Amino acid sequence: MAPPHPLSPFRLPTPPRYSCPVLRIGPLQLDSPLLLAPIAGHTDIAFRILCREQGGV
Repeated sequence: MAPPHPLSPFRLPTPPRYSCPVLRIGPLQLDSPLLLAPIAGHTDIAFRILCREQGGV
């Protein structure tokens, strides 16, 4: 989406930053708030690549 023209009276509000709590499983701390379940037989490679590019583990 293109930024608004500098002279335009219409401005989109800046979305708030999302703060995610740290995910811990026992002594293991996960740095990413996104997890991809082991569903290799139910999704395609494009979906898994997209999740990985977005920071999913």
